[in-house]
Amino acid sequence: MGGKAGVELLLGRGADINRRDPQGRLAVQLAMSGDEASMVKYLLSLGASSDWTYTDMQDTQGWTPLHWACRNGDVDTVQLLIDSGADLQNENMQLWTPLDVATFSGNGSLAFTLSRLQGSTGTEMKQKILAPGYEHDIGCYSCFFEICGPCYQCKDCREFFLCFRCIEDAAVIHDSNHTFNAIEEGDVDGD
Repeated sequence: MGGKAGVELLLGRGADINRRDPQGRLAVQLAMSGDEASMVKYLLSLGASSDWTYTDMQDTQGWTPLHWACRNGDVDTVQLLIDSGADLQNENMQLWTPLDVATFSGNGSLAFTLSRLQGSTGTEMKQKILAPGYEHDIGCYSCFFEICGPCYQCKDCREFFLCFRCIEDAAVIHDSNHTFNAIEEGDVDGD
């Protein structure tokens, strides 16, 4: 069960709409990484933080809601955040701006639009993450995006994968005693 019905079920069972997950994200931030601005508005109507300062609230790796929305490429959510004052120059721990994230994630039209906005800058993208820009046919078990670039596979749970962003929080996402291997494109070991 997902969507509005899932939210209502969780709230009915006592979930705190403003509690952070182990990666430091709020429900409204997770909704911003989705593809429906209407869910963001819905969460706000239910009592999610209505103080728009959360637009620049960073998770454990410095990703703001705008970074997540740019990774997903949802123009409506990106526009909602920009209209609400999101900082276009905010850098995450990899020194990426939202423009960098949109570019790396293959959201070219969004990246073009962001590049034309006053105050939107991209870094020189010199991080190791950018060298391999390939996509895997695997989803990250933490952020649920298709993995683009470096992919990490748990040595113990062969079907558990994390992306370049989520590997930094592996110990809070997955069993802290497990280790991960970086895998190359097409080199997924399911044995």
